[in-house]
Amino acid sequence: MDEKLQEQKRSFIASEIISFGFNIFPSEELEDLQKAGIEDLRFYKLIEWMCNEISSLYGLDETVHGPAGSDNVEFFLLDLSSILSELECPVDALTTGPVVERFRSTENQTKLLDFLIGHMKCARLTALNRLHEEIPEYKSAEVLHLENALVAVGINQLPADITVEQIFSALKDLATKQMDKCKEKPRPLLTASLSDTQWEKIEVLNEKLVQEYRSRILLLLKRLDVTIQSFTWSDRIKKMQDKLHDIYRPRREHIAVTSNVGMDDLLAATSSLLIVDRINNEKERKRTASRLNKVKHFSSFVFFFSFISNNFYCFLIISY
Repeated sequence: MDEKLQEQKRSFIASEIISFGFNIFPSEELEDLQKAGIEDLRFYKLIEWMCNEISSLYGLDETVHGPAGSDNVEFFLLDLSSILSELECPVDALTTGPVVERFRSTENQTKLLDFLIGHMKCARLTALNRLHEEIPEYKSAEVLHLENALVAVGINQLPADITVEQIFSALKDLATKQMDKCKEKPRPLLTASLSDTQWEKIEVLNEKLVQEYRSRILLLLKRLDVTIQSFTWSDRIKKMQDKLHDIYRPRREHIAVTSNVGMDDLLAATSSLLIVDRINNEKERKRTASRLNKVKHFSSFVFFFSFISNNFYCFLIISY
């Protein structure tokens, strides 16, 4: 393709992207970053925006995150390859071969943008069709929780003329009957009577704890990504990058980065949560012992990665 046709193609792609509402970079910059390709971090920002919108509109689990620097490019390309596989990309040049080499050429970068533009159009049409379909009846979270509670005590349908007070009275009576059947009645963890102001303060504290949990799990996951990336430094493992990615990414995506603990969990908590069994206690070891290192299997693998520098130790826990 001669230079004039390439310029026309870049201009056409830029206008298509602008028409989608992309406003992070102006049209002129879109043409420039197409010339630079993967050597320009703005190119990754564009691909991240397109892939994540497609993923959101299709309802896919796969997402990509643009690299902050050249050190993180390889993981970005692995994420990109994963979402292309999810979209069943038919272009062999974008799905086979060493992941770093797939998107290096200008021709392949153009093929990538063409493929994503086509899917952007399709994804938006699909989402528009869903909006035109009949909107299902919306139920708030409170209503859904109440319905689940009623089903749990055996009430599948309520009379049409029942009042709110009667619903909760019936729910309390049935819950009490179910509790009476227990050999050992569960004791609530929280027995204090709190005012509305105190509940609001507890909710604020819970939000802070949720944010703290998210920050910590993101830090651990980042350390995990770096550790896995270090495995690929070996010349022998470099040939197995795709296989390593296929094994690692599904497990990585299943690790939740947020906590959904709320006030209802606090009210439902029982005193049994105060008892924590160690994973290496005698009872657990009896159930998991074998002649091979006295361990048959664990439900979770604990990786201990120590880096002796200024007495710094890093623990990575991966739950499968």
